[in-house]
Amino acid sequence: MSPRKTVVKLVLTLAALALLPTSAVADCSEAESSADDAYTYSRRALRESNFDDAQSLMRRARNAAEEAQSEAEECECDDAARYADDAYTNARRGYNASNLRELRYYAERAMKAADAARSAATSCG
Repeated sequence: MSPRKTVVKLVLTLAALALLPTSAVADCSEAESSADDAYTYSRRALRESNFDDAQSLMRRARNAAEEAQSEAEECECDDAARYADDAYTNARRGYNASNLRELRYYAERAMKAADAARSAATSCG
């Protein structure tokens, strides 16, 4: 094969790769962002002194963790999905808690799991 044909094939291959949709490449930035939201809401709930306000924050943490899990699965980041599932479970339990002490216990667990999901998503993406 002549050098000219090799260059033409290389250019065509690179052009084709440039036209691929960006979703073809694993990008876990959305999972990372949602996990960060779950972390933030859980941390705020942990520091909240009003039960109703803390419960509202745990609902937001639960929803963000669920979103992080879904997005981690989409970008095929198994570790982030597993940690986000843990964050979801603990945020749900915190939301369903009967008192502030119990809520804070689950908020701390949800916060740690969300932080792990965020780190894992960063490593994947």
